[in-house]
Amino acid sequence: MPEEAATEATETTATTDTTNPVVEGGESSLDLPAALDVIRKLRDENAKRRVEGNESKAELDEFRKWKDSQLSELERAQKAVNEARAEAIESWRHLAAKEYGVPENLVSRIQGDSRESIFADAKTLAPPAGEKPAEQQQPMGLNLFGGVHGSPVASKSDGSADEALRRALRGGR
Repeated sequence: MPEEAATEATETTATTDTTNPVVEGGESSLDLPAALDVIRKLRDENAKRRVEGNESKAELDEFRKWKDSQLSELERAQKAVNEARAEAIESWRHLAAKEYGVPENLVSRIQGDSRESIFADAKTLAPPAGEKPAEQQQPMGLNLFGGVHGSPVASKSDGSADEALRRALRGGR
């Protein structure tokens, strides 16, 4: 009986498993035309999957190219935004310096990343109320023979500064 059960088991395995036509012991449960038919079906399925794989690979390559182009556009857009922001910050610095009387040589020291913070920093760099900014003050020591309130001695009607110096050295002649 155990032999009959084993034979029945191999027969049911051979009949239900069409993808594996060879059963234990090397015996084939299919005849030659049926085996060729199975081989043909497997080859067709294999060819179909290769075509699908190639199409998927082509679609993947196309998607990657598109993604790279989109990334490039994103980078260009980010660069444009950063440049516009830098220009805005620079113009806010100059505007704040003008509004609060900050000398031109101190504009680069104004810090901040928003309009409000830039104006607040410019306010701290501004000269105290009632005092002229350093640019508007007359430099001391540059005019040896200054007239009233540090104005230059030579004027357009007098001639050059050299002439004014000569006259002063001669005693006003």
